Amino acid sequence: MSEHEASEADRASDSVAAFAADLKALKQQHPKVSYEMMERHLRRRRIEVGRSTLNNAIKPNSLATERTVRAFVLALTDDEAAAARWVARRNRLAPPEKSENLAGHPPAPQRRAVSSNRLWQMATAVVVLVATNLATAVGVRSCGQDPVAEQTVRPTDSLPLVQTGADPGRTHCRFDAKVVAGNNAKPQMLLEILFSHTCDAAWARITRYDNAGLGNRLEVSIYRRSDPHGPTRQDAVEPDVDSAYTTLIVRVDPTDRLCATGAVATGAQVEHVSQEICT
Repeated sequence: MSEHEASEADRASDSVAAFAADLKALKQQHPKVSYEMMERHLRRRRIEVGRSTLNNAIKPNSLATERTVRAFVLALTDDEAAAARWVARRNRLAPPEKSENLAGHPPAPQRRAVSSNRLWQMATAVVVLVATNLATAVGVRSCGQDPVAEQTVRPTDSLPLVQTGADPGRTHCRFDAKVVAGNNAKPQMLLEILFSHTCDAAWARITRYDNAGLGNRLEVSIYRRSDPHGPTRQDAVEPDVDSAYTTLIVRVDPTDRLCATGAVATGAQVEHVSQEICT
């Protein structure tokens, strides 16, 4: 099959797991291309998709977004036509995401004709609103308060919404994240959990200190202690790097504890952290 395009009979039996498996097979056709190299290649094309997000695209239990699928294929093949075919196959498995616009242009708004009477009512309402706001501003200043703070647009307003599976590096969670748990009992590695109170979300990070990243890999996972192998578990496997992190897991219950584990692989030898860490 060219570019894993299925026949009509195959399409009827296609599934998310099969789609992810074919993406994985595409990656295996380029064994010398690491996820870090894919991320760098995308940046040169002005496409910001993190290595962890790319790695999660081959998970069999979740369907990657249109943007991630397109980026994954482009990072490996540099072929827009092939990327379009993969996206089309992806969209046959799930409805296109309303919030996603690969072309980068928002949809044109629907316009309705407005009667002259309605225009007069709207103009009157605007005048009243402006007058009310001016009076309010004067009252605020007279109380010694600073209205400018209310008007300041945060630099994070344009960032993606926070959700489980999001890349923390592309959200505002990174601005207030703190290390809340760590384990460096084995000196060749450091495992950490970073938590953002603003997002009420966390991710795990592992760092190796043996200078043996090239040709080897890192493994790191974060999960709910109450459901360690459930659908919200976030895993990352990164080859040829000295540090790797997972995607986000959002805490829905303040009492829910989040835990992490990881491993450093050198050749066929895999060294796991001595014990899991939890928030």
